[in-house]
Amino acid sequence: PALSGRAGLHPPGPGDHDGWRAVLATRPDLATEVFIIGGSEIYAAFLPRLTDLWVSHLQQSHAGDTYLPEFETQFPVSEIIETHSDFTVRKHSR
Repeated sequence: PALSGRAGLHPPGPGDHDGWRAVLATRPDLATEVFIIGGSEIYAAFLPRLTDLWVSHLQQSHAGDTYLPEFETQFPVSEIIETHSDFTVRKHSR
């Protein structure tokens, strides 16, 4: 599903356009694969319900306005998925 935290924004394609709060209210177990691409309020809301995170770790610092809440104590690295010259994709699992 495609979700947005912005009122009135409806991403193209199939999805639940009632927003992420509706997803949490109607599917508290999240028994499906979910891809979350920010912002920080959405990350924080879904984090307690997740078992695995796939996170791109950049090799350099970049300015940004959206950050994941602290997750590494709950989700240690379980697998390195891909390694590139400028980023690494790591799977973090509970």
